[in-house]
Amino acid sequence: MIKYLLLCLTLLSTPIHAQEQEPHIHGITVPDWYDSNCCSNNDCHPVPDSTINFSKDELDRPVVIYKATPDTPPIVYYYGQYRQSKDERYHVCFNPETKVPYCVYLRAGM
Repeated sequence: MIKYLLLCLTLLSTPIHAQEQEPHIHGITVPDWYDSNCCSNNDCHPVPDSTINFSKDELDRPVVIYKATPDTPPIVYYYGQYRQSKDERYHVCFNPETKVPYCVYLRAGM
């Protein structure tokens, strides 16, 4: 129990960009409810609300757009890629090298 509390305190006090460098351990450093067909290795992580936007594509279909910073290219998720987050946060899953999107977890109520 003490180890778990110390890990939580460490994660809460570590900047988000440093957290992404942490080992990707389901149930410890990332949620254990990520779908296995969407998340493997370092593919999924929680993101700030400000990095998520909702829009429509050229065919008027809804899309979710993730943009880590104003200078990074957007990653676009289509309807079949949406999942329901089991917490109050957004989570994105994509190939860290190619930036190919796998799925996006929308926070509860979305």
